Amino acid sequence: MIINLRGTSGARKSTIVRRVMDLCDYTPNFQLGRKQPISYVCRRKDHPDSTPLYIPGHYSTPCGGCDTIQKIEDVYGLVESAAGADMHVLFEGIMFQDGALQRFLTFNRMNSNVVVIELTTPIQDCIAGVQKRRDEREDKRPLNPKNTIARAERVRKNCSRLRDAGLKVPKLDSEGAYLLCLQLLGWTE
Repeated sequence: MIINLRGTSGARKSTIVRRVMDLCDYTPNFQLGRKQPISYVCRRKDHPDSTPLYIPGHYSTPCGGCDTIQKIEDVYGLVESAAGADMHVLFEGIMFQDGALQRFLTFNRMNSNVVVIELTTPIQDCIAGVQKRRDEREDKRPLNPKNTIARAERVRKNCSRLRDAGLKVPKLDSEGAYLLCLQLLGWTE
């Protein structure tokens, strides 16, 4: 199973991945020259023999995920390699949402078990989340919500295009998305 979370900044994509990781023992994978992990291989704490879960990117900062990897093709390579090794994959990041629609459709044709989840976090909550992260790092510049709002519209349009192309793209709030991730991974009783 390959799960891709999509939403604007502050929509709680990284939070959902961290919640899934909290259920796991995980091993960070490092590449030469990187101070932070390039990915994690996770195993459920209560079922260590279950199918491993691969999560690309690192979560050492509030904005984690695939956006911590410089090139989108590197991310596709990591995801495809993990899927080819019979691992589940959970990934998120702005770079997957802002373009490269044809590349994602090609990826989907090669991997029939892809589910994209569109987060429906209200825009005011997203903006508040972005502001909270800025406050935590003591960024005093005024927040202009224009980029967050514009990205939310691009996410909505791209998810609509993915649906039109035949992909499964449920629209869920963050709790529903978290629960669906667990269900898709076979982690519900």
